[in-house]
Amino acid sequence: MTQAIKIGINFFCSPTLKIDANAILFSAKTFIAAMLAYYISLRIGLPRPFWAIITVYIVSQTSAGASLSRGVYRFAGTFIGAIATVAIVPNFANEPILCSLILSGWIGLCLFFSLLDRTPRAYAFVLAGYTASLIGFPSVLDPGAVFDIASLRVQEISIGILCAVLIHRYVLPKRMTGLFTGKLATTMQNAHQLAKDALNGTPEENRSDRKQLSLDLLTLQDLATHLPYDPAPVIPHRRILRLIHDRLARLLLLTTEIEERIHFLRHDGDFAPAELTRLIDDVRTWCTLADIADESDATFDLIAHARTVQKQLAKEKASSVDLVGANLAGHLAEMIGLLHDCKQLKFSATLINPLRNTRSLHGPKHARGYVYHRDPQMAARAALGAITGILCGCAFWIWSGWTEGGTAVSVLGVCCTLFGNFDTPVPFVVKYTIGTLYGIAFSLFYSFFILPQVTDFAVLVAVLAPAFLLAGSLQARLPTMMTALGIALTIPILSGLGTNYSGDFAASLNISIAVLVAVNFGALSMSMFQTVRADTAIKRLLDLSRRDIGRRALGHAPNEARWISLMIDRTALLQPKLRASGKAYSSVLDDTLHHLRIGHVAGRLHKMIPLLPFEARAPIKDLLLATANYVNARKPTKNHDPVPLNQHIATVMAISTQGPKKNRTQIRDLLIDLCFALLWVQRPFRRRENPYHDPGCQFLGSSDSRLGGSRRYGTGRNHRNHTLAVRYPLIPHLYLQTAHRARPLYHHLRSAHAIPAIKRIFTVKTVISLVGRYIVTLCLVAASAFVAFKAWSHYDKTLWTRDARVGVDVVQIAPEVSGTIRSVSVADNQYVKQGDVLYQIEPERLELAVALAKADVEAKQQDMIVRQATARRQRQLKDFASREAIQQANGAAAVASAAYQSAQASLDLAKLNLARSTIRSTVDGYVTNLKLRPGDYATAGITKISVIDASSFWVTGYFEETKIGRIHIGAPISIQLMGFDQPAFGHVESIGRGIENSNDTPGHLGLPNVATTFSWVRLAQRIPVRIKIDKIPASIELVAGMTATVQVMRQDRATNTDNHASSAYPDLDGLYRLKHSEY
Repeated sequence: MTQAIKIGINFFCSPTLKIDANAILFSAKTFIAAMLAYYISLRIGLPRPFWAIITVYIVSQTSAGASLSRGVYRFAGTFIGAIATVAIVPNFANEPILCSLILSGWIGLCLFFSLLDRTPRAYAFVLAGYTASLIGFPSVLDPGAVFDIASLRVQEISIGILCAVLIHRYVLPKRMTGLFTGKLATTMQNAHQLAKDALNGTPEENRSDRKQLSLDLLTLQDLATHLPYDPAPVIPHRRILRLIHDRLARLLLLTTEIEERIHFLRHDGDFAPAELTRLIDDVRTWCTLADIADESDATFDLIAHARTVQKQLAKEKASSVDLVGANLAGHLAEMIGLLHDCKQLKFSATLINPLRNTRSLHGPKHARGYVYHRDPQMAARAALGAITGILCGCAFWIWSGWTEGGTAVSVLGVCCTLFGNFDTPVPFVVKYTIGTLYGIAFSLFYSFFILPQVTDFAVLVAVLAPAFLLAGSLQARLPTMMTALGIALTIPILSGLGTNYSGDFAASLNISIAVLVAVNFGALSMSMFQTVRADTAIKRLLDLSRRDIGRRALGHAPNEARWISLMIDRTALLQPKLRASGKAYSSVLDDTLHHLRIGHVAGRLHKMIPLLPFEARAPIKDLLLATANYVNARKPTKNHDPVPLNQHIATVMAISTQGPKKNRTQIRDLLIDLCFALLWVQRPFRRRENPYHDPGCQFLGSSDSRLGGSRRYGTGRNHRNHTLAVRYPLIPHLYLQTAHRARPLYHHLRSAHAIPAIKRIFTVKTVISLVGRYIVTLCLVAASAFVAFKAWSHYDKTLWTRDARVGVDVVQIAPEVSGTIRSVSVADNQYVKQGDVLYQIEPERLELAVALAKADVEAKQQDMIVRQATARRQRQLKDFASREAIQQANGAAAVASAAYQSAQASLDLAKLNLARSTIRSTVDGYVTNLKLRPGDYATAGITKISVIDASSFWVTGYFEETKIGRIHIGAPISIQLMGFDQPAFGHVESIGRGIENSNDTPGHLGLPNVATTFSWVRLAQRIPVRIKIDKIPASIELVAGMTATVQVMRQDRATNTDNHASSAYPDLDGLYRLKHSEY
């Protein structure tokens, strides 16, 4: 049991598990930032929000400082690239060849500057190049919209940058300062150990330490560039970091000098002076002091002791051993001061108030800092290769007229720019292609199996989580970073993560083909035009080093600190190139170190010339010229005897007794340094064997003469640096990251022993080790997949929809009389009761109409009375009046009576119109969208005001047709309105019986216009279901058009809810009577 617990503790505390935990933490933060950017882009209505997701995964780095700096550079590059695109495309869109040439030229120019600037600022140039490619080439078909497209891309990318920076900076931030200080402490320890090992005088044991120190200095410089963007409370001052770098760089050179002198005195010298032996022991004891205070007390005494020994040994007519001993003592004094300075500066770098007074430092006070190697010729070659490849792609696009050619060429431009910073970009492109293939598979699965059933953003996030969490975890690991980018950048585009789902299999397939064609053509193009073979790059660096030695000997090269830093950078650049080369090089890294030492001595000797007597200047100039010619003109022969150069050194050594004593000592020390740098010694510095010969270093080849400036390269077979993923991309990619396992499989797969090799590699131990490296990632991905499955099941089985709208009856009130509006008695959105006055039309005209109608009634009434009296008299005189007269009198009376009744009706109508000049509400409700103002003219029958019937609210839920069969009339419904916590309740009132059918649209002949194609993915139609609201909380104000999520409840749950709601919630009519009882 105890053993099992110990194994478990060791497992959970293992560095492998910590790396995996950090990777999945980075992945989770990146996914959160991506979904936040996607949500914001959707909310503000950007047309292609997937660019925000892509930007998050491009910008995100494992530390907060690197993410911010990368985000700043990406925004700057995107903005500049968008400006360039807007300036180029509209002006040259009508000339395809010229437009392609200018766009590719811009991309090549940006790549050129990015290769020259090897700092993280180069990312801005890369973005300026491929932003123009992404926007420019697809926009040539519609150049008038290029400004809108560029503006939208900048907005979408800016949102992605903002979200990535905020999440990585404030959510469990991983500060760059902590990484830098840890690396600095490790580098200091390694440098201190290198100094102690140098005192043993065994050069072959320390060569790997010096190589590692050069890589550490490059790593520290790369980390330091992100420190100004880091959210740490205390950031090391830039000047202190430069001082530390200068001292560590000088220490790398100095330890080589010291160990060679000690080795000479022990093995080649006749004896080692006793004073020097005691000094070496004292320095070794001093190096073991851990307390900086104790070390400071002893530092000055030890430096003074070393200078005293140097003076004692450098006496007149001293032997060669004494001169070498004096030279060693001087180097020891300098090394002690450099180590003490490094400790002081490291301690000061972590303080809020850094060291401001540099007088206490032993080394140079002026800080130079890191110097990058820049090669304009190779940068121009890569830029011209990118231009050529893009132009070839444009030519094929123009010749073929391919619809997706713009997409393909834009992706080609991205590949040529993004991967153009590598000497051999093809392996990285192949890894990216593998990731793209995985991304296409994920995208097709999402587009046509998962996303058609997802309509909720939370469910969308849940189903996207497994793929993006896996991709983010792989992105945090250097070996799988390119593959992860291929996955993360492909899924958002091909899955259709836009404003809504618009899955189109044909379009997705076309885009996938365009991307694959572009990436593979990019790999072919870069292999032809942008690839620099490892042996070519190595030879180029060595040639530049020899050239610069000649320039420095002639006084035209950089100063001392710049020269040392530049050569250390070249040493760091050589190491990965040597690993990538399959040829056998003979101690190439040692060559750069000897070039550094020879150039350092030559530069210092040239600076000494003005300080010497006139007669001593010519021999030194001849020596420097001979050194320059010797270094630049050496042939790769193994037995080269440098007699002329030896004579020059002897001549200068003979005249070194002239001039001031200080100058004589410096010249002797420089000549000794030069002799040891050339690695030949005769009496008084006799020739000795190469101390760096190491038969075990098979990857560098056998050692040859140290006097050769260039080396005879091995003649073995040229094994290109193709990884197993390049030759065999179908093998699982996680396995391929174990390089020491992949290399034997690479060789055995080409032989008859392939199966046994695979069986040996895929052992149980190997599989367990591989799974252990990804255990946290696999667990979190599995958990996210489980959550996504549960969310999917809930969505698929539950009768619910978030696509529901609140509806209401709207009464449109129109006047029944025309006229000018005198007054408006209500305000917009005011609650009114039935019969309340809404507005009034001017009544004067209507009142005059009433008066006229009254007068007419009075006249008709009198006329009727007269005619009725006449008719009566005629009837009474029937014996005297004729029948015709009686009939005429009765007819006249009847006409007069009818005229009177008509006049009376006109009076009633006039009164009614007068009453109708006051417009009143016909229902209890809300005045809505009131645009009426006094002075407006109202026309009879035309609506001037609308009132929402407050008691007529309902909800229409649009359910998928696959769920309609389980919904019945009267089913209880829970209504969750957006913006309110409490739900309302209702029941199904009716189910829609018809929806629009696009195939029924008649053509020009009146026949149905049936679509000739059918979508690969059948989306369920939405059927409207009308829901009557039964109970609603008093806190909810219903508004027509509100969005709601409705769910059909189980009967038992509905009963409990109804019992609770009956006491807590009033019904709809009672609610509005309660709310507006004051009216």
